[in-house]
Amino acid sequence: MPESRHRILFATDIPFWRMSDGAHQRIASLYRFLSKDPYLGKVFFLGSLDAKSIDLARSCDVDYQAFTSDHPPENLASRIQWYADATLNQARKWLSRKSSPLPIAEGPRSLKLEDFRWPWAIQRFREVVNQFKPDTIVFEYIKMGYLLEALSKQQRQQINCVVDTHDIIHRRAEQFFSNGFPHWLMIDREQESKVLNQFDLVMAIQDQEAREFREMAPETETITVGHAVELDGTPLASPQKSVDAPLNQLRIGYIGSKNFSNWSAIRKFLQTAWPNVQKKNRDFCQLLIAGGICDWIQSQPDTDADDPQMITAQHLQGVQLLGHVRTIDDFYDQIDVLINPVEFGTGLKIKNAEALSFGKLLITTTQGFDGMPQSTRLACKVVNSVDEMGDAINSLTNDTSSIRSMQSLAAQLAQTEFSPEFAYSELSEWIDRSNRNRPARFTGDN
Repeated sequence: MPESRHRILFATDIPFWRMSDGAHQRIASLYRFLSKDPYLGKVFFLGSLDAKSIDLARSCDVDYQAFTSDHPPENLASRIQWYADATLNQARKWLSRKSSPLPIAEGPRSLKLEDFRWPWAIQRFREVVNQFKPDTIVFEYIKMGYLLEALSKQQRQQINCVVDTHDIIHRRAEQFFSNGFPHWLMIDREQESKVLNQFDLVMAIQDQEAREFREMAPETETITVGHAVELDGTPLASPQKSVDAPLNQLRIGYIGSKNFSNWSAIRKFLQTAWPNVQKKNRDFCQLLIAGGICDWIQSQPDTDADDPQMITAQHLQGVQLLGHVRTIDDFYDQIDVLINPVEFGTGLKIKNAEALSFGKLLITTTQGFDGMPQSTRLACKVVNSVDEMGDAINSLTNDTSSIRSMQSLAAQLAQTEFSPEFAYSELSEWIDRSNRNRPARFTGDN
């Protein structure tokens, strides 16, 4: 009997099954949804995998084919050098104790799209396409757009070619640079538009960015595909305590990967907002920080020097550094409130969606709330700046009923805004519609 499921091929160089940051969580959730009936998912992965990554992929039931080269092009060295320079750059800032952001001219050279081009990968991709015969290909980020060259004219007519954007990358780069931090990709609006226009569909992660993508790629259809939060493939439904249940301690959480936006956010929170909380509610409030960002915090010199670039022992009073956590539910089980003091960055803040789906009250900046569904506002405290977050936390310490009510409302969002059926409904409708309008699946090779 012929295969009736809609075949979807993911093209990526991101080992998303590691689940170590928001981008991983996003792709993993989308892959899970697009691998269940009526879909059949497969991953074309570029890059080498160690034994641990292979075991994780198997445990997550990721059907993948990984490809690398014994003689990688020079651009691989450029990528490795960029990340090494970026890390060294950050360490230099800490150790030299500069009081102003590092000038861009002193930072590592940002990569260009051509640095992500693997010429040998085009043939490998062509082989996988001819073997798997996908109905839809999802390209993770525009940096994978060059793989479109592997498709014949007939295949381009018969296969949906979709780019999952995550961010408006040229805007994200501008924000990083203006805040004194390097960004992994240097690209302008015109370059990004040129790549986007090659696809059949652009997936924006939030409505505001979808509107801009439509201006950038008027010939390509754009839809909003939000984020769904699941636990072991099952939508979350966090049981909440009664609004009258006592709260003996307010456990505040922050989770973040090694990312310059995360670093800037938690550093400023610890320097400006947390001392306010410690002064008024030292015994009642505890801050738990998890994720790779803990490595950067722990790398700070052990000093109490008054330096705007430093996190000192004094800033870490009442703080517990959890480091890497096994799963995100291990982290959310330990907290009552999530903070997201982010001040720059684009896309949808995945940690926000996770917190609400786990039934946690969210305190975030206006920048952090950007792109969130308006229906989530009643489960959040949104402040204008990081400095105001201390007052927002202090206002909760004598208001257990508000905390419980907002937690209960947040948990309900797991069944609506952040459920796979809701978040991915527009994508499912687009796939169904495009199926009806496209020729039958190709059967021959190039």
